[in-house]
Amino acid sequence: MFPKDPRKAKRVEGRRFIKVNHPGLMRIEVEKTIRAEEIARECGHFSVARVLNFNPEKGEAEFEHIDDLVPIERAFSAGMETQATLARAGAALGAIHRDLRLPEEMAHSFPTDIDGPGSSVFLHGDFNVRNVCVSEGLKKIFIFDWQTTLQLDPWSTFGSRYIDVAWFVNSMFSRPFQRWLIGNAAFRGAESFLNAYCDEVGQLFVYEDFRSFMSVFLKSRVRASKQRNELVGRFTSKVRDARLKKFMNKLANTQLKTTNG
Repeated sequence: MFPKDPRKAKRVEGRRFIKVNHPGLMRIEVEKTIRAEEIARECGHFSVARVLNFNPEKGEAEFEHIDDLVPIERAFSAGMETQATLARAGAALGAIHRDLRLPEEMAHSFPTDIDGPGSSVFLHGDFNVRNVCVSEGLKKIFIFDWQTTLQLDPWSTFGSRYIDVAWFVNSMFSRPFQRWLIGNAAFRGAESFLNAYCDEVGQLFVYEDFRSFMSVFLKSRVRASKQRNELVGRFTSKVRDARLKKFMNKLANTQLKTTNG
């Protein structure tokens, strides 16, 4: 995990959401957000908070602040609709991977220990159940925080499409989301997410590459989880790791409707 930049800060001022970070990282996030807004208008699968202002010297960006949004981790744990919303998230991610382009100077590849099988694309970088939000009535999803997570590599923008896919599925095992993981509900939800993603990208989703990537990803996430818990002196949940492994294996060995595997 990369150390947090001491300049990093967030605050809300009226109808504006203000973020401050390393100027180089903020340039990338602002550029990704602007281009994502264009993709959102064209595909209609999602929305983003518009960039209102950006000071590249200070690394300070002002985004549109949107009220009445709920991260899908909380929406689902409250018993709200799941399958259609996850399908919209999958379609949105597919459109992002298909259409997102960044200037050459912002094309930074992921380290080899994070990257893996699969065609390389420009990535969201922190696509998870906290950064995908739903509006009231679940009529629209919003995607936020277009900077790659510190848990991977915040400077990286370009790598295997399965980094975003696996990161989203992994986030379904965050604490608020675990209450939703009852019976086959999580598996059906992930299947809806992946089938919608496949509908968007078609033959670019290679089933064997996906299975291979998920195998490596699972080992790295379980290892990172144990290391993180040791560092902060917390008890590592063997049950949680076992459920994640079982879920990932079941998902990775399922023949999706729209894949070419």
